Amino acid sequence: MKYIVKKLLQAVITIFIVSVIIFLAVRASGDPVNNLIPDGATKQQKELITEQLGLDKPLIVQYGIFITDVLTGDFGNSYTSKRPVLEVIFEKLPYTLELAVVAILIAVVLTIPIGSLAALKRNTWIDRLVIGISSLEEAVPIFFAGIFVIQIFGVKLKILPVSGADSPLGIIGPSVLLGLAISGSMTMLLRNNMIQALESEYVKFARLRGIAEYKVVLKHALRNSFSSVLSFSAFVFANLIAGSVVIESVFNWPGIGMLSYNSVIGRDFPMVQAVVLILAVFMIVLSTVIDIILAFLDPRIRKAE
Repeated sequence: MKYIVKKLLQAVITIFIVSVIIFLAVRASGDPVNNLIPDGATKQQKELITEQLGLDKPLIVQYGIFITDVLTGDFGNSYTSKRPVLEVIFEKLPYTLELAVVAILIAVVLTIPIGSLAALKRNTWIDRLVIGISSLEEAVPIFFAGIFVIQIFGVKLKILPVSGADSPLGIIGPSVLLGLAISGSMTMLLRNNMIQALESEYVKFARLRGIAEYKVVLKHALRNSFSSVLSFSAFVFANLIAGSVVIESVFNWPGIGMLSYNSVIGRDFPMVQAVVLILAVFMIVLSTVIDIILAFLDPRIRKAE
């Protein structure tokens, strides 16, 4: 129980610190009023809009209003669309969730056979090829990969939509690229875990008992190695939700990433604050839950704390 309380307290403190950083960061990005007033507006008009938005108040007062509203579930209205921020976010969130789910499924489907094969063929040309490709997947900037896919498959071959979510095929480009981007690290994690599992005493004992090799690999080595990959996938999923800005911008995918990009460009303070804070809270809560579950499954983690 002490471990759980400690983790929950750490999560609350982290969320508070993140909220302060987000609040200060968006205000350091510039004055949003300049984007809202018409050309040739007078100084009085600018001051009036600044006062209406509450930006004339001291920062500490603005933060107090912001955090009080957040605690009551009110993230305010967007400066640009004038709509409630949460309403806009809930419209965009399903697109990002769809993209993240498909990407993680692609990554897992690629990771299991390729990572297992690399472990079984350790130190062979197959293993070296897998390591090389996995490193390449992590090294290639997803922005350039996205432009390449659009140019080849969208513009020249015309077999995939160039952008947007109007066609069911529109999700193929961004989801495959995201899946490939995260499958490299997942593949190496599974490979390394399986190598350790294949050299463990319980696998050696299973072989001595005469159990068929494919059963040893699937039932003992792969199953025990994949648990850490699943834990890693949870963090990857959270990062996909939070880090989809680039890929959604390249493919004009109408999700949270694209919304964040447009909001930052337009200095839409309420929207940026809400998106970043919600995603940060999601990642912190997910990390805390995983830590508690792992500590419950493995008492050594609690003792180490």
